[in-house]
Amino acid sequence: MKKRVFLLMITSALWLPLEAANDMRGEEERKTSEVVDLSSTPLKFRILSDSTAYVHKDESYKRFQSISIPDRVRIDDKVYTVTAIGPESFAGCEGLTNIELPSTLTDIGMSAFSSCIGLKKITIPSRVTTIGEYAFTNCKELTSINIPASVAKIGTLSFLMCKELSSINVAADNPYFANEGGILYDYQKTNIIHVPSKTKGIITLPSSVTSIKDHCFYECEELVGIKLPESITSIEDYAFKGCKKLKSIEIPTSVTEIGYGAFTGCESLTDVKIPTSVTSISSEAFAGCISLKSIKIPTSVTSIEFGAFMGCVNLKEINIPSGVTLIEPYTFDGCKSLTRLELSQNVTKIRGWAFRGCDKLTLVIDQAEGFIDFAPYVLLECKSVEYTKGELPRLNPEP
Repeated sequence: MKKRVFLLMITSALWLPLEAANDMRGEEERKTSEVVDLSSTPLKFRILSDSTAYVHKDESYKRFQSISIPDRVRIDDKVYTVTAIGPESFAGCEGLTNIELPSTLTDIGMSAFSSCIGLKKITIPSRVTTIGEYAFTNCKELTSINIPASVAKIGTLSFLMCKELSSINVAADNPYFANEGGILYDYQKTNIIHVPSKTKGIITLPSSVTSIKDHCFYECEELVGIKLPESITSIEDYAFKGCKKLKSIEIPTSVTEIGYGAFTGCESLTDVKIPTSVTSISSEAFAGCISLKSIKIPTSVTSIEFGAFMGCVNLKEINIPSGVTLIEPYTFDGCKSLTRLELSQNVTKIRGWAFRGCDKLTLVIDQAEGFIDFAPYVLLECKSVEYTKGELPRLNPEP
């Protein structure tokens, strides 16, 4: 009798998960077979093909908190399968907290859910192949994303400014993407697709990574440090913008250019090591790095673009390599702690507001006065200007 009861318990235990799975499958099949008439849904649809339709944007969506998109919709007595969310369909729906996507969905359009600031979670269906550019940008409450095996394309900046995003998980059998430590990579891990904003502490990137793409670590405010592999060849625009707790960075010797605004607003950055491979520092690269006190620029650098060190209020020591011929506008704007700066004889032009607010600065120019082309009033706020070669001789000296 006991043996019979025991066997019955085992059979029941095995049967219950199977029943649950069948119930889920049945629910999915029910939803797929269910057809919603266009007149009975607040959603707007457009026809894609003879058999498919997509959700079209409409201002009325902004009043909804919860939306369920059907798998199939009847338009003019004909049934269409819903396969896409059109561009900007739910963009700016700030009150939207819950949305159920159709199991038939294959395409999430550009900016489809951008600025849905109340959306905390979303399930991407298993047939989705494309997530468009900016699809979930500025979804501030979104905490995690699961990428199914079907996804083959993820557009630029799809998860930018998702402040609470802590991880992006990829299905193990996805042949196009991978994740490590919650960070989204392409399958070979040569390119970083997105780093969640909640990434914290000190991280080490895989040795396979070749570039830090634009906005890669954008506003990762809890990031303290990062070890970049020697395989890195570029640090692109706004790569580390707003990483407020990042204290130090050692740029690999394979990098040749530091992108526009790459370290803008890294308020805790005190130590930067720039290798001799770097030839150009782009505009606003270190703007607003208020803790930076000194930086050594290698002789290989020939271009420092406008506003590169703008707002570095505690910067006291910096050198300008002899290969630099032009001081761009706003390069040292607001560097009020800078006391001495030497310019080589190769500098021929200084543009507007290059030294605005530098009232402690003594500018030493290895050239004769009158040789350099100045923008009007460019030196007015400097403490003093010294020329190592005196004045240019007059073209028509007096007898």
